[in-house]
Amino acid sequence: MDGGGDDTPDIKDESHVNVHNSTDNDAPSTDTLKPRGVCGMYAGLFLVSFSVMLNYFVSGTYQAYDTSTWQEHSLLSTINVVRGVIAAVALPVVAKLSDIIGRFECFILISIFFVLGNIIQAAASTIQAFAVGSLFSQIGYTRIQLVGEVIVADTTTLRTRLFFLFFSTFPNLITVSVSGNVTSSVLQATTWRWGYGIDRSVWAAIGIAFFGSVTYTAQSEFLYTVLYVCYDFSINAATHVGSDRAGIIAGQVFVGLASSLVTFPNIIIAMAVTKHEDVAVLTSLWLVMNWAGYAVGNCITGAIWTQLLYSELQKNLGGINAAAVDMVYAQPLYVVPEFPVGTPERTAIIDSYRYIEKLLVIATV
Repeated sequence: MDGGGDDTPDIKDESHVNVHNSTDNDAPSTDTLKPRGVCGMYAGLFLVSFSVMLNYFVSGTYQAYDTSTWQEHSLLSTINVVRGVIAAVALPVVAKLSDIIGRFECFILISIFFVLGNIIQAAASTIQAFAVGSLFSQIGYTRIQLVGEVIVADTTTLRTRLFFLFFSTFPNLITVSVSGNVTSSVLQATTWRWGYGIDRSVWAAIGIAFFGSVTYTAQSEFLYTVLYVCYDFSINAATHVGSDRAGIIAGQVFVGLASSLVTFPNIIIAMAVTKHEDVAVLTSLWLVMNWAGYAVGNCITGAIWTQLLYSELQKNLGGINAAAVDMVYAQPLYVVPEFPVGTPERTAIIDSYRYIEKLLVIATV
């Protein structure tokens, strides 16, 4: 693949684009796509990204409720640590598999994991069963992400690759706005179980990625709970942080911009000095560090949350309503609304959660 000089076209100028099914340089097996087919493929990637990202946003809200259902809200970060580790470990395997059996064939295979995980989560009767479903879903989600980015590497030049890697994130402009409406409507009409079922049926270098994921995850893991408990956000607003709390919104916007503007250009630089047959492995390594950072961020969050929140609640709330301490800690999304904003109990709860969130933000600096 050309490194990107002045005579390099923005989109490959050949009469067709080869989506590689093998890394055998002597006799590669390829699927030939005409330009119209490439356009259709990217339209499909956009729709897949929309579905997966909508699922990502709403499932974060549902997950806060399902852990509360079993009075295990503090296990939220533990589940996500395991998900991050599994995601990191299996990525290189999928990268090589996509080279052997083909990008699209691999995409179909991993989609099965995604759908199966969603089914298990929706039907789970215990926190352990839900965790298993989360693992299957995570395997599918990260592999879909990987294969999509490898396909982009197969069909673009270095000059346009950054744009097309960003292309898969464009649906966020829509999903971040509608996800709150989705979760609000679902949770008001039924339970989080139906939420998983509905959302899943809609879709039946490297070091920077790691530390960026640590920073983003550590400060955002329990963000929904904090917004709902401390700032009296509605389900809709807490899901996509859409309210007039300008400081919170601005902070999240800057975190997102910094993560994207630093992470994506660095993977393009890494691709520029890598042979094309190694791009799939390189991309998997990049995503491995991303998800390793996700796991480390969850470790930091889980340690701070589980070790300090309960003692803060005892200190602030214990003298006002000692009986509520255990319930608020185990089932905050169900118990806290019983104490309206302005009551002594809610004020004590807000002080406790704000203190913990401040520590989480400080830990990421």
